[in-house]
This record gives sequence, C-alpha cells and structure tokens, in this order.
Amino acid sequence: MKTKLGAALLLTMAATGFIPQTADASSHREAPLIAEDAVADNTDLWAFTSPENNGTVTIIAGYIGFEDPAGGPNWMNFSDDVLYEIKIDNNGDGNANDVVYQIRFSTSTNNALASGAAGTFFNNVGQYAALPTVAAPGPALRVQTYTVTRIANGMSTVVGADIPVAPTYAGRFAFGTGGQPATSDAPYAMIANQAVTNLTGGVSATGAGRAFAGPRDDPFFADLGAIFDDATFQPGFGSRGGGTDTLTGYNFHMIGLQLPLAQVVREGTPADATNAGNVIGVYATASRPRVTIRRDCNSTLRGRMRPLPQRFVQRCLDDNQGQWVQVSRLGIPLVNEVLIPLAEKDFWNRAPATDDVANFGGFLLVPSLPTYAQVLYGAMGLRAAAGYVAPARSATNPANDMLALVTGAPGLIRGVPMAGLAPADLLRLNVRTTPSSLPATGGRPTGLGMGVSALGAAGGDLNGFPNGRRLFDDVVDIELRYVLNSLGSINAIPFGDGVDGNDVGFTNTFPYVAIPRPGSESPRAQRTEPLRPATL
Repeated sequence: MKTKLGAALLLTMAATGFIPQTADASSHREAPLIAEDAVADNTDLWAFTSPENNGTVTIIAGYIGFEDPAGGPNWMNFSDDVLYEIKIDNNGDGNANDVVYQIRFSTSTNNALASGAAGTFFNNVGQYAALPTVAAPGPALRVQTYTVTRIANGMSTVVGADIPVAPTYAGRFAFGTGGQPATSDAPYAMIANQAVTNLTGGVSATGAGRAFAGPRDDPFFADLGAIFDDATFQPGFGSRGGGTDTLTGYNFHMIGLQLPLAQVVREGTPADATNAGNVIGVYATASRPRVTIRRDCNSTLRGRMRPLPQRFVQRCLDDNQGQWVQVSRLGIPLVNEVLIPLAEKDFWNRAPATDDVANFGGFLLVPSLPTYAQVLYGAMGLRAAAGYVAPARSATNPANDMLALVTGAPGLIRGVPMAGLAPADLLRLNVRTTPSSLPATGGRPTGLGMGVSALGAAGGDLNGFPNGRRLFDDVVDIELRYVLNSLGSINAIPFGDGVDGNDVGFTNTFPYVAIPRPGSESPRAQRTEPLRPATL
C-alpha cells in the first residue's frame, strides 16, 4: 500500500501528552494510471540508521509490486526509459531537492545467446559462476547496469557508473554447478551481493557511500485482501494475529543507498541529536519522458535476413523526447492509497510534495476512512467494536489532530523540535537516531532488544516510525490505529491487519532485504519436491 502521510510525520506532542504515531504502508497499484506501469511504480520507501555501519543512513526505494518470481520468460527489470530519483530535504522547507540521487538504467543483450539460429528465450543458458556484467555476461541473455548521479548545491556529479544490477533468480539450477541445481540459496546470495558497489566522489573523508539495485523479497507485510474488502479484519481487529500476508512469495525491485551523514545533512551541522539540522526528509520518485514516439517497423523488418544488423534494430526502437514528467512518488507510505480519493490519485502522483497541503489539505485533515469506519464498526455497523467511536475531525478546527501530521506542528522526533518544518509528504528521519538490529527470522519480530517495538512511536519506541522507517516497523497497524482512533488515544482500540512481520527475516548487512524468491522454488509455485535434472 502506498502511504504518504503528510509532512510532519507522526510527531510526539509531549506538551499535550500525545504519543506520536504514524502509519505507513507500501504502495502497490495505488492509483489508476500507475497501476498500468509497474516498472515506474514506487511501491515503498524506508529510511533508517544503518545497523552495522556507524555514521551512515540507508534509504531503500521499492518498485514493481506483486512481482511473481516465476514471471518468465521476460522477468521484470528496471526500465531504461524511467528516471528513478531519491530526493532529500535537509533544511526543513519541504522541498526535497537539497540533495538528489538520480539513477538511470541501461540494458545490454547478449546477442550470442538471444538472437540468431541459436537464440533462445531463457533468462540464462548454463549456470552462473559470477555476477554478470556487460563485458562478461556469462550465461545471461540480458545484463542491466546503472549510473548514479548526485546533485547538490547546483553541482551534478556522477558517483557511480556502469554498476551491475543483481541478476534474476530464475531458480536454483541457474546457480548450481556441474549441471546440478544448487542445494540452497547461498550461491545466488553470494553472486547477488557482489552487486553491492562503493560510490565515488564523496564530499568528505567518510566517502560517498554504497549502492545496490536488483530483485529482492518484497519486505512489505500486510493483509491487503482484508484491508480492501471494506477493512474486514480478524476478530479483535487484527491485534492478535490471524491475518494473511498477501505479499508472501512476491518479489520487488529495490534501489538501496547507504550514505555517510556528510552526504545528506548540511555542511557544518553539529553532531547533536537535538539539533534540527540532523532531521532529513526523504521521498522517491519515478519520471518518464514527456513524449514517446512508437515506430511501426514492419516495413523495415519484412524480408530482412536474421539476425538483423544493429542499424535496422535502432530504427524500430521507441524514441523518447522532451522533459521528464513525474509519474509516481512515495514519501510516507499510505497517504495516496488510503487518504486520497480515487479521482485525485493520479494528480497526487504528478504533484510536488511541497504543494500537498494546498492541493490535498482537505483530504489529509479530514480523511474519509473514519467516516466509513463509523458505518463499518460503529453502533449500527455489522462488525461493531464495543465502545468504538470514530474520531471527530474538521479542517477548520485548529486542534485537529491530523494537523500535527501535515503541518509540522510542535512535536518530537528523537528529541528534535519539529515546529519549523514545512508541511510536505516526506519520510523524516533524525540521522543521529540509535540504530536497531533487524530480525533474522520471519513473523512477529522477537528479540528486538529493550525498548524496541515494531509499533515504533505507538509502542513507545522513538527510534522507529515515524522517525524514519525500519524494515520491521508495522506501519499498517500504526496507521490504522492513528487514523481510526486519534493521536491522543492511538491505542484505544488496537486496530490492525493481523500481520505482524515479514514472512522472511532480514540481514544486518547492507542491503538488508532478503534475497528474491527463486522462480522454480517459490512458495507461490506450491511445489512439494525440489526440481531435479531429468534422468533417463
């Protein structure tokens, strides 16, 4: 689900005794137009202090929701025609263009395997021994690389060029040896992790950071089936488990950046967790060229000998022209999906975050979900909860608790006063936040440590959402509790979807997200026996 809660995050209002709670969810097909363009669809966003790399923050942007691991013969990839960007606001004005990382992809075809009389449709012919590159594609029919450009203070610097993308995980045979399938996922993990690459051109001695791009297990967890069936939750409103993780077995494509603090905060910012200069706002976007010309190349190709010379292939490629146009964005996940009505969703994706209050203020301050919840769960509702009363909100009421979410009203994120932050849909993080270890096993997170809660601020843990977002933060439950209750009584009724953690665990080394599910061994394949080579 894609939620983009407004600018100020769920802030703690200590003076009034309010406990900050935000909610976040992943964006999968949240608007009509972007639902037709998966490779440009921002599915999710995370920002947190890196658990194993002191002095860095990690930003993970997700794309391509509901990616089936067995989706051959043309597995999903990043698009060469999309400009992917991660944008950072480091002065609190709501304009996330202070530091921008642009990521552009390029796809190369291994013509020795993909065309001619011996051409085939497989993802690979033979078994991988190393990360495929353009110069050494190995058995891969296609290889993707990308370039990372950092823009700050009017200066544009290429900090990474021709970086290989982690390969598709078609199955264990592709990563086995001697014509036998691998007996575990370890060979794929080893090769995919070779795609973690050091960036160059850092602004200080701390370096420029690291990058990773490629398919991984989708770490978002939610019972989307129940949520979109008029918010039909399990008994106890999902606070006791019982939900079904709809994302189990699906992959997504991630862009991960692990950046030294000097790369994201303003120069001269003191290393003081109470200094507002250490609060950054992050959001991710995807843009396409304004004009695309699709060519009818039938007459060009008719009767030509195969394989076609490159000059003929070029004549058939689409031609993109004009400026980039934003088609998708994600800050705090769930706003567009849950708070913005259908007729406005495409407009939201095209609009800059700085205009959120002006363009969408009424929807943000008085969301429709509590109104429907009063019918669904209220005194006359068929699934009424004892004592449930939907919160009363008004766009003209200065005390409206949603106002704290979208206007940067006085609140706290790890002790930093937030009153000066401009309203905008940005995932805000105090970069001096104490890092949290990530759970290595799936399901409800355990062993998180003293004071650490998957409910973030709603669970009394100010190191979690809405202070950034960790991979294990249960943003769906937090969001539902806040929107359906109120900021002052966020846990009055423990609304939730009954899914308390991802189906698989994480690692505590970058890029943290579990490797993708293999196509031939995916849980979605429901295979009872592993594949084996045919024997005569």
